[in-house]
Amino acid sequence: MDERTRLHGLVVRAGVWVWAIERLSNAAAENRMYDAHMCALALDHLKRCIDSIKKRYSDLTPEEEKLLKIFSDACDKANIKDLRDALEHEEDRFSGDRLGERYQNRMYQGEDAGAPAIAWDSRTNRLRAIYVLDVSYEIGEAADAAIALRDILLELAERTGPWKTMPT
Repeated sequence: MDERTRLHGLVVRAGVWVWAIERLSNAAAENRMYDAHMCALALDHLKRCIDSIKKRYSDLTPEEEKLLKIFSDACDKANIKDLRDALEHEEDRFSGDRLGERYQNRMYQGEDAGAPAIAWDSRTNRLRAIYVLDVSYEIGEAADAAIALRDILLELAERTGPWKTMPT
C-alpha cells in the first residue's frame, strides 16, 4: 500500500471511529455497559489513527492541529489506554480463565472488584465515566472532543483522497 492510500485510509477509519463514539456515548443506547466498553475501545482506536495521521500528514491547518491536540490531550487526561487495559483485565479476572497460565497467574488473582459501573451525565444523557477495578475513568471529555473532529475529518478525507497528490 502506498503512503497516500494509507493516509486516506487512516482518515476514513478515524471518521468511522468518531461515528461509533457518538453513538456509543449516547445514553439512549440499549446496552449501556456494552456501549461504554466499546466506546472506550473506539476512543483508543481513534487516538491511534490520529497519532498516525499526524505522523504522515504535515499539511494540517492550525484549526485542525488544535482540535486534534484537544482530543489527544483529553484521551491522555482520561487515561484511555489504561481504561482499555483495565476493562480487558477485569474480564479476565472475572472469568478466571487466565488464573492457571504460568505468567499471568499473579496478575489475575485478588478479590473481585465488582462489575464495571458507568456514569451518565443527567443533563446531556451522554457517557461521563467508567468505574472499573476500583478506578474511575472520566471519559466524557474525550468522547466530546472526538465528536468535535467529525467535520475536520470529512475535510481531511477530501484533501487526502488517493486522487490527490501527497504534499512533499
